[in-house]
Amino acid sequence: MATTFTDRSGNVVDIVARETILSTDTDVVTGEVSRYIIEVEDRPYEVDSQTYAAVENYLNK
Repeated sequence: MATTFTDRSGNVVDIVARETILSTDTDVVTGEVSRYIIEVEDRPYEVDSQTYAAVENYLNK
């Protein structure tokens, strides 16, 4: 069975070990995170901060 997350567009995506990369975009004016991105097998998915944190926690286990 796979562990998944859902992106902002409603796509359900499998988390693939060693093929999942987390990154963020930063607003040039405020310096705050403007977008959370989870890339799986070279395909980026935009997610909310809660999903990003949950996937980050899962990958760090």
